[in-house]
Amino acid sequence: MNKRLQSDDVQISEDKKKWMQAVGIRKFHRPMRYYSRAGHIYSEEHIRDTPLEELIAGYEKTFKQTK
Repeated sequence: MNKRLQSDDVQISEDKKKWMQAVGIRKFHRPMRYYSRAGHIYSEEHIRDTPLEELIAGYEKTFKQTK
């Protein structure tokens, strides 16, 4: 049986933690507070500190690449 480790009130097995590290899954440094239906996620700091034009360009770029 795998030993369970506590991580922010979520228990993640050692095997899963090793896999996450191997494939490059990382914890967010800042909480993500906003998301779009298109799958974009944003921290409050990013929304606050990024000019609106840059946010719009990044959002629209996603759709141009998928067409």
